[in-house]
Amino acid sequence: MVRIQQQAKTYAYGFVLGIPLTFGGAHYGITRTPIGFAATAVGLVAVAVGLFVMTRMRALKQQLRLITPDAWRSPAAHLPGARKAATLAAYLNGVLVLLSLGAAGYLLYKGAGWGAYGNSFGFGALVLGAFVPFGMGIAAATTIPQLLRVIPAGAKVGRSLYSIIMMRGESV
Repeated sequence: MVRIQQQAKTYAYGFVLGIPLTFGGAHYGITRTPIGFAATAVGLVAVAVGLFVMTRMRALKQQLRLITPDAWRSPAAHLPGARKAATLAAYLNGVLVLLSLGAAGYLLYKGAGWGAYGNSFGFGALVLGAFVPFGMGIAAATTIPQLLRVIPAGAKVGRSLYSIIMMRGESV
């Protein structure tokens, strides 16, 4: 579990630094001078490291699932109330997916009005800002099959996503 948490930090740094560097550097390289493509290369390396660490984390999580199979079975899965609650949670996560993907698209659309497409730093920040709701939407989408099978791990991930959304909403 500790190794997964340590790798999650590397994964996050890879994406948080790599995405704006990649897109902002490419924008700078196209609109100003070719030196921006050096930042694109560094950003691509950071994203590649993030993706590599993500695949290693998935392998570690799979090993963890094999060690703790009870976490992937609900003792209440046969009860009609639990099934109904899981189905409602899956629908709620579906709405969360649509809202998150819509928010990412809206940010990219509004970026034109903010002038983010006119400067490289703003463009990189906009792409990173749009990646956050996009990533949350994808994470919510991955929990839907688990919720429909009444797997407690899916509910735990969904609950974490709602906590992030509430914290984000309170800070705005």
